[in-house]
Amino acid sequence: MDSTNPNVRRSYRHVRKKYRKWLLESKKLRMILLLFFLLAFSTCAFFIVSENQWMYGRKQEEPHAGSSATFSLREEVDVGPVVSLAKEVVAKNPESPFILVMEVSIGMVDMVKSWLCNTRDMARVHSNTLLIVDTKSFEVLKDFDTEATIVESSLPDYLQGSWKYRSLGYWLTTQHRVLVVGKILSAGINLMLVEPDATWLKNIYNQDDLVADMRDDFVGMSDTEVSGEIGYLGFGFLRIKASPVVDRIWEHVKMKVEQELLPYKHDKNLTQVIQAHGEQLYFNEYWKRLHAAGEKIKVRKLSHCRYPNGRWYDGGIMDDDADYRAACPAKDLVVIQNNWIVGNEKKIERLKRWDHWFVDQETNLCLPDQLKKARRTCLNSKPLAPP
Repeated sequence: MDSTNPNVRRSYRHVRKKYRKWLLESKKLRMILLLFFLLAFSTCAFFIVSENQWMYGRKQEEPHAGSSATFSLREEVDVGPVVSLAKEVVAKNPESPFILVMEVSIGMVDMVKSWLCNTRDMARVHSNTLLIVDTKSFEVLKDFDTEATIVESSLPDYLQGSWKYRSLGYWLTTQHRVLVVGKILSAGINLMLVEPDATWLKNIYNQDDLVADMRDDFVGMSDTEVSGEIGYLGFGFLRIKASPVVDRIWEHVKMKVEQELLPYKHDKNLTQVIQAHGEQLYFNEYWKRLHAAGEKIKVRKLSHCRYPNGRWYDGGIMDDDADYRAACPAKDLVVIQNNWIVGNEKKIERLKRWDHWFVDQETNLCLPDQLKKARRTCLNSKPLAPP
């Protein structure tokens, strides 16, 4: 082809001109696409930040199961007020070897009332009790007739309320209890973990196996064994001595619980049931490991007849363990736990069937002579009605 031909040169110039125009338009297109992607990215980032602010700020004013878990609780909660009130309880009762610590949510508030009526006439029980409750429970209980010290829990708003057993919300609230108890112990305060669904037939401050010897680090009832070895000490009724070895054990339990729940750190579904070992398993495994290794740790199991677990009752996971009741004289009973049954409503129903319910739920008044009636069904070893 002859490039000197004027027509050809004009054709080349025309092609180059179109090519430069195409390049210019391509640059504009790339710039437009780049601006578009930058705008899209900025918009997504804005909504993510906004959602997080809503989730962890204003949303906490109205918590629900869709809230997100942001634990480690060590950084999130302030248990200072609880520890301060624990010290005040100790100061009011300097002669008492330990205080009673109970942490509950609104789903257990009726059982708290029943327990307060159950123990109302037992000297030193209420004055030695630190009752740690969520906000709704505090509003319900603040005017209840009791000498117990009631304090609002440091539990985050989105975790307050009742959670189904083994749900993520349930495990996170148990993690909170571990943290609170650890802080009280590290303040040098001996304590007894108790729960409101238990029936107290005698005053524990009058029992030598609980108050006469404070050398043991842990004293409690077995949640698994009814005789023989110590087995699995439950947190429903456990005396804990403030000491360096206990601090070490408790720190281990806090660490293990945190590690177990770490995969759910940003999970919004707090109602989902998850497979978790829980703080009590880690506690029992670790103190036994230390004990086997020769550590100076003293643990004592209370008599399974004086302080039976919930297998003493009928209508639970073990159905009716009549042999347990038959083997334990009713006159020896001090405190009966109401575990081995799932659900607060079922717990209350069982207590009422055994005449172990102490409050009128309509009037909020304590039922008269109810402790005598409760002791009578124990002596008879039969409930008022079957499950």
